[in-house]
Parts: sequence; structure tokens; C-alpha cells
Amino acid sequence: MMFGLQIEKVLVLDGVDASCKQILQSHGMTVDERAKLSRDELQASLPFYDAVVVRSATKVRREVLSPGTTGRLKLISRAGTGVDNIDVDAATTSGILVMNAPGGNTFSAAEHACGLMMAVARNIAAADSSMKAGQWDRKTYTGCELDGKTLGVLGVGRIGRAVAVRMQAFGMKTVGYDPLVPPSTMRENGVEPVELEELWEMSDFITVHTPLLPSTKGMLGKEAIAKCKKGVRIINAARGGIVDETALLTALNSGQCGGAGLDVYEEEPPTNRKLIEHPHVTACPHLGASTPEAQQRCGQEIGEQIVGLAEGTSAAGIINCPAISSSIVPAVGPYLTLSTALGKLSAWVTGKSQEYILSVGDVHMKQHMSCLGIGMTVGVLKQLGSGSTITMVNAKDLSQGRGLTVGVEFSNQQSGNSLIVRVGKQSVVSGLVNGDRAFITGMNGFSFELSVQGHVLLVRGRKPCISPKELLQNFPVGENATVLLSSKEDAWICILQTAHKLPNDSVTALSKLNGVEGTCQVDYSA
Repeated sequence: MMFGLQIEKVLVLDGVDASCKQILQSHGMTVDERAKLSRDELQASLPFYDAVVVRSATKVRREVLSPGTTGRLKLISRAGTGVDNIDVDAATTSGILVMNAPGGNTFSAAEHACGLMMAVARNIAAADSSMKAGQWDRKTYTGCELDGKTLGVLGVGRIGRAVAVRMQAFGMKTVGYDPLVPPSTMRENGVEPVELEELWEMSDFITVHTPLLPSTKGMLGKEAIAKCKKGVRIINAARGGIVDETALLTALNSGQCGGAGLDVYEEEPPTNRKLIEHPHVTACPHLGASTPEAQQRCGQEIGEQIVGLAEGTSAAGIINCPAISSSIVPAVGPYLTLSTALGKLSAWVTGKSQEYILSVGDVHMKQHMSCLGIGMTVGVLKQLGSGSTITMVNAKDLSQGRGLTVGVEFSNQQSGNSLIVRVGKQSVVSGLVNGDRAFITGMNGFSFELSVQGHVLLVRGRKPCISPKELLQNFPVGENATVLLSSKEDAWICILQTAHKLPNDSVTALSKLNGVEGTCQVDYSA
């Protein structure tokens, strides 16, 4: 089983570029477009779609993502950079993937930040307003050169690097801070890595390009601005809230900040009119990605990413389930199928949540062990029943509430194509991969070879009370069933594999036969 998300019906909001719809429809998906929905309309609509695509206007918050109320929704896609209008934690809890298209608006956003920087440096917006008011005031709007100045890049991702490279052409020295980007990557783009305190002290201009996170909210606040050079100019075309607007206004009034170029705000539309109307502020209404080129690229990128996810060929843009990247590797598919199957069977054998160890024998799976561990966790939770939709997205969080842990380790002491589940030192269940097929090969000392498919009924019992042959006489399974028997000493196990689930009342009657110690139905059909 390679991961492929079943996506048949998609809701597209906020005027996402038509290229998105065209791509999705060309791959057989039904697409409904709506300009904008109220919160209540959004909550009522989402359960009827497999995926929703938004830009920044629609807020997909916790109240519309309550577990058990999201219906068939599997994917929330943001046609652009960042996902601060999406409650990622709530989506994860409900087992919903979150995706963005980080590359589509890189050039437009970078160029806009550069434009704001030049406008602030030379007071272009204020001078233009003055001219339109019939004035000719050259002295008031004297600016500064960019050549020779130091630009501090706060967040050196795609957009931050693009801004740095462009401003280097104006003769600026670029320094940067980003704990997630390797120093070598920064240097390859002409950005000297520095610590945050150094960036404040060195920079004549600071441009912000980080996501809005709890760790970055108010990052450029009163204390940070006080550490900057007097007259520092600040550009924020990333996300409102990273720059503390109250602290910025105070610094503008005192002269500690010499000017600001703002495209994003703590509230949008902004309510802090004193900041917007300040003579040393150049303000725009969140125009960073507002070019036809950016919108076309974002629409195309998100459309292609959704198709790739549905076809199991790409996991680009997924931000809340790293294991998905492994699940689309063809060689991992059968191992993922097997790990989930072993998880379901382990839950029956142990009867409760446990601390399991999944032992992996294939050296090529070492880099994908986390994915296999999550696959097994999904299997255990589905067999035990959790009352929630269980996916690779939320399995880890749900397992913590059930006292379930799945550790994964590599062992060269077992067959190279095998997976073994242990509790402590005892082997519970085992299986192997042969080509693209997965097989369960053992359980609690019983040996057999069961293909992972269809519906499986497991019955265990003891002789001489009843034998498997007598059991089958009391429980006819039809011509198309596969029957496997395994015994050791006076214990035996009978496995019935059918295309359809067996009636619960029949299984209940079977479990009451003298000598039957336990029964379990496992669904391996999906």
C-alpha cells in the first residue's frame, strides 16, 4: 500500500487561480468554486468534500474542525506561503493533512519587500502624495542610499534569500538569522549567518521573512528595537504580529526607527491608524502575492500537489505529517501495509495498548522506520477502536492518550524482508514482504502464511474440546474462503480469509463453542 489520498471532490475558495481547478478536473476530480463562505457556511460545507483549497481570506479555525464533525475531509490546502489562517493543531487532531504551496509567490513577495525597502529609503510614497497635493518639497523627503548599508534578513527561507540576492545588487551587505537554515545555504546566497543579537546591532535595514509562530510573535518588539542602530528601517511583508506594532510606533515617534514599510498587520484590515498614517511609514494592504504571475503559480502548484498526493507520487507541501514523505516511496508501500496489518493483529493478541517494539530487518527501510512505526500505530488504534477518525496524521497524538507506544528498531539478526512485533523480549506477531505483497507469518508461536487482504477471522482454541475440523463443520464458510490451520501441543489457531466480513451473530455463536478461547475479525481490505 503506497500512500494515496482518495480525493474525488474539492472545494475551492477565495478566488484561487483557475489553473488549480483545471488541473484537478483534468485528473477526474469534481471541483466546486465559491468566492467566500461565512464560518457557519464553511463548517456546514467541509464534511462533504475530500479537500478544501483556500488563500488567506478564509480562516479554517478549530471551531470548524472539531473531531467527529469533519466528515470526509482529508486535506486542507493553502494556495500560498504560510498557514497561519489554518489551525494546524486542530486539523492534526482530526486526522486532516495540511498543505501549502510555498514556492508560488516567492518572486512577487520578494520583489514587493524590495520595493518597500526602496520606498522607505527614499520616502517615495510620501513624496508622491506631496506632489499630488500641489507641493514641491525636496528637502523634507531627502532619503538615504542603500549602497554600503547592512541588511538584516530575519528568516532566510526562499523569500528571504530572494530578497537578499536582489538587494546585494544594490550594494547592500546582507546578514541573516534563521535557526532552520544551514549556514552553508545562507553563504551560498551571499548571506552571512549571525546570531539574533548581532543582527539587531549590525543592521541598517531589517526585513522580516519568518512564519507567524508562538516563537516569532512579537519577535521584533520593544527590547529588540532598542538594541538596533538608531534610525534602523524595518520592512515587514511576511506576517502581521512578528513586529510589535505598539513598539514600532513608539520607536518611530522617538526616532529610534527611521522608517517602516508594512504590508501585513496584527489585524487585517489594520485598526492602528496612528501607525498607518505615520509620516515615516509606507503601508500597503497585503499585496505581497498580488500579481497574476504569483496567483497563477500558486494555483498551479497547489493543484499539482493535490494530484500528486492523490496518486501517491508526491507529498510536497505537507506540513503536519513528515511520515507521508516516506509512504510514497514505492519500496516502502508493502512494508507500510504489513506494519499496519501487524498492528491490528497485535492489538488482538495483547488485548490492550502496550509498549510495542517493531523490529525491521530490511536495511533499505532504516530511513523509513518512523513511517512504519506510525503505520503500526494506526493498525493498533483501529483494531482497539478510538472513537475518532484514525490516520497517519493523528495516530501519534491519539496513541499518547491510550498509553500506547511503538518503538522501531533495526535488526540484522532477522530475515531482511521481515517485520517482527515484540512486547518486551517476546515475539507477538511477524510478517514478511515478497515483492509488492505483504504476508503475516506467525503469531504467538503459531506459524502460517496469510496474505494481507480481504477480511480475516481468527479463532483460537484447545484440544480435545474441539478440533478445527469440527469447528468448520459447525461454521460453514463457503467455497471462496481460504482456511489456514496451525497447532502446537494442545492449542490451535484457525484462520478464515473471506472477501466479505462475516456476520457478527455467527462469530458470536462460534465464540461460545466449547473449546474456543477467542475470536477476532480483522479488516485487511483497506
